[in-house]
Parts: sequence; structure tokens; C-alpha cells
Amino acid sequence: MKLLKWFAVFAAAFILAWILIFTFIQEPFKQTAAARVLTWWTPQIPIYLYVAGAFVIGFGAGLCIALVNYVGLQSKLHHKTKECHELEERVTDAEARLKRLEPVPGTGEHKAISFDPGDGADMTDAGEELLEDSIEDIEP
Repeated sequence: MKLLKWFAVFAAAFILAWILIFTFIQEPFKQTAAARVLTWWTPQIPIYLYVAGAFVIGFGAGLCIALVNYVGLQSKLHHKTKECHELEERVTDAEARLKRLEPVPGTGEHKAISFDPGDGADMTDAGEELLEDSIEDIEP
């Protein structure tokens, strides 16, 4: 499909180029004229050069604007990608903390599992705090 699209663009540009060529080789466009820009007069040049010059200036300005937009959008994309990675990391951490919690049957409370602090302390309170922190991290 992309190949067909590029072929259509090329064909349209080719046809437009030939139309412009045949238009500008006609006698009225070969006549010379001077143009006044504010207080300055240009030298006598063919009219088709004015048209071609306007086209080149417009094309260059469009490319500059596109380049500025591209750089700005790339910067935004980089920042959003970085932010997305940070959020994914936070979600992964929160999921890991939630996996270490197991509900106590019938109480609705959570207790810590597979976590050994090494001193044999009861981790029920720590598990509840961890769950509350995880829920706060996930909620917007």
C-alpha cells in the first residue's frame, strides 16, 4: 500500500512539473520586469524567476517550520517516553509489593508472606502499611 501511495505522489509531482515547465516556456513569462521591494528596485529579470524564487522561499520556510516542529515533538516524545518508563517501573514495584501480601481468611486484613526481616518480627502491620502505600501509588 505504501508503494502505491508513493507512486501516486511521484506521478502527481511529475505531472505538475511538466505543467509548470510548459507554462513557463511561454513568451509572457520570458519577459523581464523589475520589482519594487519596499524602497528597493530589483534588476530586470524574467518573470518566471520571480515565481521560481517565491516557490523556493516558500519551500525553504516550510522546511524550516517542519524542522522546528519535528525537533519540538521529538523532545516531547523523549520526555513522555521517559515518564512512561518511570510509571511502568512504579507499577512493577507496586505489583511486586502486592504479590508479597496475602489476605488473611475471614478478616479482610493482609499479612506479609515470603518476607523474612531476619529478626522474627511480626510483619502484619508492615504488610498493611505496604498495601496502603501500594494503593496510594496506583490511584491517580
